[in-house]
Amino acid sequence: MSDKEIICYEGSPNDAVSAHPVDYIKATCIIDGHMHINSGSCTPLPLLYAQVSPGLGQKPIIRKREALEAGLGVLGFKEGVEVQNESTARIADRAVTDNKILYQLVTNSRDFENPDRFEDIYENKTPVISPMIAAMMDMEYAHIAGYKGVPIYRTDKKGLFYFRRKSGSRMEQCEEHEDIRVCLAHEFDNSDTLKLERWQVQLSETKASAAKYPFKLIPLYFYDPRRWRLAGKKSLKSLECGPWDEPFREIATETNPGVFGGFKMYPPLGHKPFDPLCDFLPEFYDRCESEKIPILTHCSPGGMCTHDAPYYIEFEGYHYRKIYDGKVAQQNKLIKIHADRERPFPPPEPFAELSDSMIKKHRRIIDDKLYDPDMNHFFKNYVHPEEWRKVLKHFPELRLCLAHFGGDEWRRGRLEKWNSDELPSEWVESIIGLTKEYLHVYTDISCFNMGNTMEKGDGEVRDSFGNFLCSLDDKRYSHLKHKIIFGTDWYLTLITRKRGGKYGQYCKEIKKFLDSIDRTFWLRFALINPWEFYGFEDQTKLENMRKKFEEEEANEKAVDSNFKSLLKVTGEVNKIKDQLNEFDLLQKNK
Repeated sequence: MSDKEIICYEGSPNDAVSAHPVDYIKATCIIDGHMHINSGSCTPLPLLYAQVSPGLGQKPIIRKREALEAGLGVLGFKEGVEVQNESTARIADRAVTDNKILYQLVTNSRDFENPDRFEDIYENKTPVISPMIAAMMDMEYAHIAGYKGVPIYRTDKKGLFYFRRKSGSRMEQCEEHEDIRVCLAHEFDNSDTLKLERWQVQLSETKASAAKYPFKLIPLYFYDPRRWRLAGKKSLKSLECGPWDEPFREIATETNPGVFGGFKMYPPLGHKPFDPLCDFLPEFYDRCESEKIPILTHCSPGGMCTHDAPYYIEFEGYHYRKIYDGKVAQQNKLIKIHADRERPFPPPEPFAELSDSMIKKHRRIIDDKLYDPDMNHFFKNYVHPEEWRKVLKHFPELRLCLAHFGGDEWRRGRLEKWNSDELPSEWVESIIGLTKEYLHVYTDISCFNMGNTMEKGDGEVRDSFGNFLCSLDDKRYSHLKHKIIFGTDWYLTLITRKRGGKYGQYCKEIKKFLDSIDRTFWLRFALINPWEFYGFEDQTKLENMRKKFEEEEANEKAVDSNFKSLLKVTGEVNKIKDQLNEFDLLQKNK
């Protein structure tokens, strides 16, 4: 790296220690705004095959779950495999233990463990409060047929199986259409127990873990509109497929007791953020907006996605128009039905017409088993942050966090471009624009692989992201000080990072990195911003969460102690915000 390319965050003037006593701005609460406790066994095998298979539609060379996991272990992710093999309940225990080990001797947000002060801290101080926002994952409908309420795993007289799709020209799958039936008999162990941890089990164990660790683990309820696809206000007979509003019973709000702090969504599993094939998404967003329920959504061009992803362009071209036209008519009826609302329900967004030549070209690519591994069409039209703009323009007060701040997009371009007027990633630009335009839109930096090298030029992701963070005093980006949330994405860090993936290591690394740029960032990203986004300033919401814990027969002493601790943080947050505003004013005027 040349002298001209020395990264600006080394000795950054943003510390401004002489201008303001930053070290005295401290907090007794640190929030992990995005992590996971769901078992790795919640993932259907076809999604795993798509992650490791060199081509589409081929019979997987490695078929058994254990063999796939063993391969990850050989590649150096043994600890991650060991954790994901546990049940959701056991992983929750591990998460809380790792969190406690990290923070038990930390008394405020400024300091991590200092061996010289262990005894003094242990005897005379109280550890920080360290809630973790635990996102669930529902992947059982993650394919095109999921729009019909058909799960990936199916059963008939011949046993358990799934269909490997051969065409995107239709929604349903069957052998008559030459789809390939793939036996899943190996998904049962010697005691005939299914290795796939079903959604109902994950939900039950997540709720039990939240009650076991009240206000320590705050889960987010996963919302797949293909599971919750029926008209509302119906009696729920099965969690296999239910009314669109059923999950709201579980969410803590100003008026409803619940252990869940909001919703998690994941469009890469195969639905658009505002999808006309999902009948009740407008109602869902309308209610989330009116009840101030936060939604955390995956929003980066990577990670787990549906195994049908390369077929979506063909599905849209051959089949989507007819369905789309029908949904437009249906939505027009909805507008009339809901005319008494303050605003009408929005009609579906138009989609780009696909030419026959485009579809045929894509068909050849699939048939030749040379499909684009980046799956550009799918990620652009289903996952891209601009797809969320279509939601936000109708529901502008929606609380939405676009997770991962673009992820590996920070590897693009040359290092110096990440501190310039024109950033190398339009994906990141889009997230920045949405967080600036909409009051309650945030982003998080969970699972940031800080060691990834850049595509062009010298440096790593930590350098490009560090260069960018040095620009947050610029009026173009200054709003991001109030919109970035710290999260670990643990335990996935154990699978995506060969070093620094352990819970404590990841937190320490990120804090050290942020402190090297601006010593106020940790306070903002790990307390103020997640506190506001998840609505913890609303004491009524916390009270309703407490009520639900009591109904779940959680430990009364733990509930009462943790509840009172969080209430105290509310006053602390308001004081810190005043101090940070003073600091920002000094920075602006110096």
